[in-house]
Amino acid sequence: MPIAVTLDLDAVTASRIEPLWDALERDSALPTTRRLGVRPHLSLAVYETLDPSALLVRLDGFVQRLTRVAIRFASIGLFADGPAATIFLGPIADRVLLDLHGAFHHEFADCVDRCISHYRPLHWVPHLTLAHDVAAIALPQAVARLADPMTPFAGTLDVLSVVRYLPVEPLARYVLGTAQEGDR
Repeated sequence: MPIAVTLDLDAVTASRIEPLWDALERDSALPTTRRLGVRPHLSLAVYETLDPSALLVRLDGFVQRLTRVAIRFASIGLFADGPAATIFLGPIADRVLLDLHGAFHHEFADCVDRCISHYRPLHWVPHLTLAHDVAAIALPQAVARLADPMTPFAGTLDVLSVVRYLPVEPLARYVLGTAQEGDR
């Protein structure tokens, strides 16, 4: 099962995602991430095959240097993949976010060859997935439903998580900006 390293939204910011999921889920067949039990997050890295201990044993030191990250979501986007697409929220990819992504992959450079290519440095498009495997025919109506509840908003990424998926299985959770080890 794949392993993802994520930056999770704080509770207040995560609540801003609920109306967007509500709008999308008016189509009972649309595969939203909420229906899969996924918390709102940005993925820093996703590995198809990786023993998570390669990350977990070293994450304590890496996370101690991190603070909470301010983020601003400004757009709705699509990743097209043939007859299906992923609908996502696009954050403003500022220097802090890009530097954090780069620092993670620098720290775990020995794992980068196992990271899915579009999560690697210089290929990463930061995004918060709302729905995936959306049939192309359903896209216009799904995106139109998001137009009303989506307005640009700011928030905070306050936790770094490591999860196995699907189904989602939390492996580690580190609260950012604390001087002590994250809770695991």
